[in-house]
Amino acid sequence: MSLNALSSCCIDDNVNPSLAKIYNGMMDSLQLECKKAESPNFLTLKMDGIEVCYYDSIDGRTLNFHTGYKFTTDTPSFTTGVIYKDTRQGASISISNQPMLNRRHYIELIFPDFNLGVDTLHYLDSIFSIKENKIIGSEDIIIPPNSTLEEEYALKVGGGYLKKFKVNFVIPHINPGATGGLAINSSSLYGPQFDSYIRFTKVRKVHEISGTHYYLEIDFKCNLYHLAQNGRNGLFKEITDGKYVVKIHATRR
Repeated sequence: MSLNALSSCCIDDNVNPSLAKIYNGMMDSLQLECKKAESPNFLTLKMDGIEVCYYDSIDGRTLNFHTGYKFTTDTPSFTTGVIYKDTRQGASISISNQPMLNRRHYIELIFPDFNLGVDTLHYLDSIFSIKENKIIGSEDIIIPPNSTLEEEYALKVGGGYLKKFKVNFVIPHINPGATGGLAINSSSLYGPQFDSYIRFTKVRKVHEISGTHYYLEIDFKCNLYHLAQNGRNGLFKEITDGKYVVKIHATRR
């Protein structure tokens, strides 16, 4: 199927006017470019044929390998209380600004979730031993019978318990004078992933004085889609020739 055929909205939800205004402004002013630099940790790729790159320690960016706890909820209501379910662990890699600067976009590679009690290093060894992995798309979302509208929407925009990798294109937004901000993203999750993949082409595990490190080369390809609630539909960009070259520091949990 050609990419031009992927123009219909994959998540049928009402547009949020305030988010749509911000998101459309982001899309209209989006600049994709690659300023070549030297760094041991970097990400290069093409988005619809345009070369894009991100370098650790260049232009205020930092390599971030994050592990932490994740959960979904039975209800978003604050009046009835929140019941946590499907608590698990997750991990992600990005090369982004810390603290985040307004509209400095980045690519976030989100790993499949893993169960509580699983040793992080054992999990990573298992993931890296699989040379080619799949990327989650809208076709992977299964809505259980009798799900509420809130639960259905949460699955469509978050993916629930991730059994595959997910790729997000994130644009932080900080209002002038505000103390906080938000990050609005397009994602592999919001549309189909026909021939997308994640490949670990090089993996080297090293025990150093500071702890356990993995030297990784990761190739990937996927499609990114808009979230309809943000005011735009369908295919955002096709990522090709994606390559992460990074050294991550992993600790046991």
